[in-house]
Amino acid sequence: MVVQPLPDPAEDDGRKLSNLILKEVAAAITEQYAPDEVADFLAGEGIPPQELALPDGAAAGDAHEILAVLWRWRWGSEGRRMVRRFIGRWLDDRLLSGPDAELRARLSEQLARQGWRVRETDSVLVICEPVRGVPVSASFLRASRLHPLIEAEARPQFLINKPEQGVFASMKAIEVRVRKLAGFGDEVIGVDLVNKAFGPTGPLTDVSAGKGEQEGTRMLFAGAYAVLRNPAGHRQVDYADLSEAAEAVQTGSLLMRILDRVEDRLLAAARNASGLSG
Repeated sequence: MVVQPLPDPAEDDGRKLSNLILKEVAAAITEQYAPDEVADFLAGEGIPPQELALPDGAAAGDAHEILAVLWRWRWGSEGRRMVRRFIGRWLDDRLLSGPDAELRARLSEQLARQGWRVRETDSVLVICEPVRGVPVSASFLRASRLHPLIEAEARPQFLINKPEQGVFASMKAIEVRVRKLAGFGDEVIGVDLVNKAFGPTGPLTDVSAGKGEQEGTRMLFAGAYAVLRNPAGHRQVDYADLSEAAEAVQTGSLLMRILDRVEDRLLAAARNASGLSG
């Protein structure tokens, strides 16, 4: 006899998780790995557990079959917990690979509609109040096309009515990308990071642009970070007017698109340098 713990109703009250979500997660994993690599990837997260015999005909590298078996078959609450932990960590980029930004945003919305969210403290999928459509307060998510890297961060927060966290996460994504493109270490942060990256001799500065445009770009990034990111990192920010929160996220989207052009320029310069050296 195998005794399994009862599910924690604060984490999982028995509500459904659609097969479509399991299929989309599995499809993304299968696209990234060969069948034997899929099996190794899942095994690294303890899936399936050694105690669970898969149904006849189920392949060890069939990600969808394994997740579906764990969720619906006789493994019960423990199987559901494994799936919730795996999907949450996969969505939150805690594993060796994860979804791209657009898929992360889409799955986060689908999960929110079904009453699921990724818990911030441990990246486990847990229950929440189901979201019926895009909330009126976040209609901009429906009307505008945010940069995928911003939408992936902001959408889940707006769907659970946490616009201040959506703004904070958007600006954090900007900081992470600026640091990566500039090649700086984690010790360079905040406004100092932006000033060094876009300063007169900064690695992200477009030397072909006029001095005024160069300085304007630096001030645009530094000002947005100081006004939109810093306050939320030190105190509770309450967006009484949700339009302001939406506009802040859209500002982050604009900055991310500028970084797209910065990255294209850096890649072109690297290709030219490689051609000249060859």
